[in-house]
Amino acid sequence: MGAETLLTNGEARVQLEAKVPVILGLQPAALIDHVARVDLSLLDQIPGERGGSIPVAIEELEHILSELKKHILASADDLSPMKTMAGGSVANTIRGLSSGLGVNCGMIGAFGDDEQGQLFVSNMSISGVNISRLRKKNGPTAQCVCLVDALGNRTMRPCLSTAVKVQADELTQEDFSGSKWLVLRYGIFNLEVIQAAIQFAKQEGVSVSLDLASFEIVRVPAIGEAKAVDATGAGDLFAGGFLYGLVKGLSLEECCKVGSCSGGSVIRSLGGEVTPENWQWMYKQMQVKGLSLPDIRN
Repeated sequence: MGAETLLTNGEARVQLEAKVPVILGLQPAALIDHVARVDLSLLDQIPGERGGSIPVAIEELEHILSELKKHILASADDLSPMKTMAGGSVANTIRGLSSGLGVNCGMIGAFGDDEQGQLFVSNMSISGVNISRLRKKNGPTAQCVCLVDALGNRTMRPCLSTAVKVQADELTQEDFSGSKWLVLRYGIFNLEVIQAAIQFAKQEGVSVSLDLASFEIVRVPAIGEAKAVDATGAGDLFAGGFLYGLVKGLSLEECCKVGSCSGGSVIRSLGGEVTPENWQWMYKQMQVKGLSLPDIRN
């Protein structure tokens, strides 16, 4: 069942009749991020070392959420000390491409029949993403607590859902028809669905952007002014900016420069979603560098 079931009949019709997405993102499972800036004492209390990502049970995730208010780091620059939003690497990239860079995008995946699932769909839809390829499933939507320290470093504790995930045999050639690019992130537990998606993309002549989550470092000069509040989504938004450049026919060097601007925009506030103010900051950086500006301005 598609995500249009959450919409009114009229809204669903408009969604389904929208232009075919130029860029599609495949994120097999929807994810909700709970992002907060916290003091080090909370990080000392939760299982595992600081930094990185360690899966936890729902009970542990709920316990961490219940303790957050006692450990929040106030910030004069951010009115909301904690943010809850659609998350996941591919979702971050696609949302940024759609809402801030004006590229027609869509998502393929699955969300649960709960409040978190509705939040994921709503967040992506409000950002202008075509959600008609999202499947609704019985079960809880995955969640992740992202704890950010005073230096902007992240400690993530995800609670994943095995029941709510799109499977390889649920993908159809129609999902990919007419699009130009497919955005994927490598994951050993999602290998079958990734392979199926790549096969469909090949049949439809769709180019593939695959994030291998590599440990290797590629250095790109900093854009200058940088205020790092939270590194969540930095790489995802860099990918979005780079893909924007490819769609616009920019050189690879220019694509990297756009990526630096978009990646720099998301680290200026909490979470993997760029605020309207920071999109404006990004446009200014792009203009200074003589880069092609998006057709949309937030």
